Amino acid sequence: MSPGHRTGNLGSTTGTLVSTGHYRWIYTASNTDDLEQLVWAFSVVENAATRKYANATIVVDTTAVDFTQADRDKLETLHGKVPSRGYLTGTSESTGAIDTADKTGMALSVTGVTAVQSGLSTASAVSNVQTTADNIETQIGTAGGGLTDLGGMSTGMKTEVGESVLDAATSSHQSAGTVGKTLTDILAVFAGITSLAGWLRYIMRAGFSDSTALAEINSGGGTFSNNDALESLQGDIATLSGGGGSTVIAPVLSVIRNNASTPTNLVQHNGETKTHSIYVYQETVSGLSPVDMSSVYSDLVLSVADQKGKFKFKVDSGITNSGVNNEVINVPIPASAIGGKQASLEYAIRDPTNGQFVYSHGQFSIRRVPIYVAP
Repeated sequence: MSPGHRTGNLGSTTGTLVSTGHYRWIYTASNTDDLEQLVWAFSVVENAATRKYANATIVVDTTAVDFTQADRDKLETLHGKVPSRGYLTGTSESTGAIDTADKTGMALSVTGVTAVQSGLSTASAVSNVQTTADNIETQIGTAGGGLTDLGGMSTGMKTEVGESVLDAATSSHQSAGTVGKTLTDILAVFAGITSLAGWLRYIMRAGFSDSTALAEINSGGGTFSNNDALESLQGDIATLSGGGGSTVIAPVLSVIRNNASTPTNLVQHNGETKTHSIYVYQETVSGLSPVDMSSVYSDLVLSVADQKGKFKFKVDSGITNSGVNNEVINVPIPASAIGGKQASLEYAIRDPTNGQFVYSHGQFSIRRVPIYVAP
């Protein structure tokens, strides 16, 4: 690296305008300078003011500095110690074939060929071959009758043999009444079923899980789940019947009594206000038992409709509860609700939270007021 000015290596001391504010100088380095540090100094005159800027650059001949002749000599030495291609591949042929010289060395001489032929043609050699063939025939038997043990075959081979036999049997016996036709019909019946055992377990057993069987069961459109299995339903029946194994349907039965007298339908004369007492009983296995209405009576609703289902009126206030077992509902029906006409209606005592649940229902008759005749 030589010190001193390098202005002479510049193409011009005045920069060439490339674009606004962008100038270019071309510097030609000497080929004898392997490593050269340059300090750039610029004088910029702008608006009559001169400013100087400086920067530094290092120019390196990498061939001379980083990779010298000594480095080249060392690389050549290493290359000379690398085994040849022929040594690594076992052949000097570019295709990888055996060398011609090696082929010559491996070739069997005429004498050797004659000796081999002579050995094969001897009586003892022919006898050995014949004996081996006889043994194979004995093991196989006529038409393969001796193949009684397929233990040496792999599972895959056994499966392929079995499927081939089945295909041959079914394809040649497809007429009605034949084994092949029957097998084809059976396969058609079970189409879409991956595992019949999975289906049966899913339908029968509670808690069984088989996603494939479930998807196939519902493939035609359905919502069957393991909760619908027979074992699950049996558990539900046992719960409903107290564990007895059978279910007794116990509907709510209302025994209607007018003024605590004999059971009858509700009858109200036109023009009068009347309180009807309705006794609510539940039918059980042992007979009728009273239903405690004390927790719901105050919110009950008595609704009345004609026999075509058209709503007439309702009573949802003033209802009281009585009876030894709180089984009596007392419903006051004012004369204003009757409407002044004789009619045969239907009534129902409905649950306050579920209007479709009925504690009592029956006929509601409106009669004319009897004519008073003085004695």
